[in-house]
Amino acid sequence: MEANFLTNVFFPFLAMVITFGLGLTLTLDDFKRLVLEPRTVIIGLISQLALLPLVGFGLAYLFGLTPELAVGLIIVAAAPGGTTANMANHLLKADTALSITLTSMSGLVAFLTMPFWISLALAIFMATAGPVAVPFSRLALPVAILTLIPVGAGLFVGWRWPGLAKRAKPLVSVGSGVLLIIGIGALLIDLRENLVTLLVQAGPVTAALCFSTMLLGYVLASLFRLSQAARRALVVETGLQNIPLALTVAAGILANPRFAIPPAAYSLVMIFLLALILGRVIVSRPVPWNRQL
Repeated sequence: MEANFLTNVFFPFLAMVITFGLGLTLTLDDFKRLVLEPRTVIIGLISQLALLPLVGFGLAYLFGLTPELAVGLIIVAAAPGGTTANMANHLLKADTALSITLTSMSGLVAFLTMPFWISLALAIFMATAGPVAVPFSRLALPVAILTLIPVGAGLFVGWRWPGLAKRAKPLVSVGSGVLLIIGIGALLIDLRENLVTLLVQAGPVTAALCFSTMLLGYVLASLFRLSQAARRALVVETGLQNIPLALTVAAGILANPRFAIPPAAYSLVMIFLLALILGRVIVSRPVPWNRQL
């Protein structure tokens, strides 16, 4: 699987599948949370859409990243949440409804927030690398196509054919997860010759971004005395990003392979994090043969 096929076809398709799945899961109750529980939703969105990118800027300076890697890190930090966060929160018995609401809302406004942060990163970090002129519309329009249209299609299917949407939800969720693993695996194969360099360059800073923002999300949720289930949901939401969308923006829309290094490294961090979550769930479950009869 060649890199140009991955970035120009596979990952854009996967990003649209993921956001279509979000549209299928959206219900009126998810929008009602904005009215009934505005504080919880607003805290979650601020944490994901504002604090996470700001932490990314701070880490880019702290780690002394090159301009391309710094922009790539902000692309990851500015990406909305992904459906993997919803699955992980379900396994952890977190507030899954809140997770779906936050993922959906961040996906709906990503066409505005993501171009803003990326344009700011290009202006700040790439200024010394030569003139970089990327109109806001050049980023906003493709991101809108990758997010708003699939979400709208999912919403329409859920409204028009609720039975079909109910049956399709698990298939889309599992299918997108499998495709994400295949895509990441293919990307790593393409990058195999430079994999060690990639991990050395971007591994530590992406791991720091993931775990520091998860900790920040927990602290913020604790300060506002959210429930334990809401705290877990917020932690996972800030840690699991829409990597296919980040890779599409980095190597597809902006057409700079070096921008894609942090998203690729972050995908490995996500796999490790998901493995920890799955391991915790498996260990916490009782083993049938150890039960007393």
